[in-house]
Amino acid sequence: MRLEISESTCLLTGKPDSSNKEIDKARISFIVRSKFRKATRRRFLGYLWMVLDPFIISMIYLFVFSVVKSNPNAASILLGVTMYRVFQSSLLKGMGCIKELNGGFKAERISTRVVMTAEVYHRMIDVFLQTILIAVILVLAFGTEPFDGIVFVLLAQVMGFLFFGLGVVISPIVNQIPDLQNVVSYMLRLGFYVSPAMYPMVRMEGIHYQINQYNPFAYFAELARYLAGVDSTFPDLSMLLFAALICILGLSTYIGLVRIDKLRWRMTTWS
Repeated sequence: MRLEISESTCLLTGKPDSSNKEIDKARISFIVRSKFRKATRRRFLGYLWMVLDPFIISMIYLFVFSVVKSNPNAASILLGVTMYRVFQSSLLKGMGCIKELNGGFKAERISTRVVMTAEVYHRMIDVFLQTILIAVILVLAFGTEPFDGIVFVLLAQVMGFLFFGLGVVISPIVNQIPDLQNVVSYMLRLGFYVSPAMYPMVRMEGIHYQINQYNPFAYFAELARYLAGVDSTFPDLSMLLFAALICILGLSTYIGLVRIDKLRWRMTTWS
């Protein structure tokens, strides 16, 4: 393999041999483990907090809603809050990926393919840890079919990957205009209450309902509720619009991942 450098790109050419592949696997493993070490901050319970966090947050909101007598559905809150956390963390990780494209290595250039493979693996493991306990609770406590519990975990994986890709597309704009980070943060905070995270769309009406018909997160959240057998308007939503939103997210993910090497070369110091 050779490293070809020009004014606009920096590319590895040629096929990697077996030793290069083994080195890349070790690099990917290091990057993924490094990301989780940072996420757990070396706390005693470590990865267990990543599994428990969505459940604990959901229970807090369930308690609050019970106190104010809003008659919440526990399964609906578990699903909505967990899906929104996956959506939010995936989007933010995608937006911040340009700042982490050295993979934690300070003495050599790591290929973009290795770094992005590690990013995808990290996202998959992170989403799995956030959803697996909720899926088990739905099956054991709320009578959800085991197959539907598995589909819920897979659905969260698909949503996480698509919104990670959307974050990658947005990342160069946010990197150039740092104030947009605050704007996105406020929008995500507002979206938690406006979108069907805390409550299903069956409780919405008027313009609130109409706006969420164009909200891609709403389709994933309502589909998760539909699979769990709780109140959901998913069958009443437009499947054509859902397909169009999936295509847009898929296209943006593809564009973001394809452009990431050029963005890395242009916008980072460790190119």
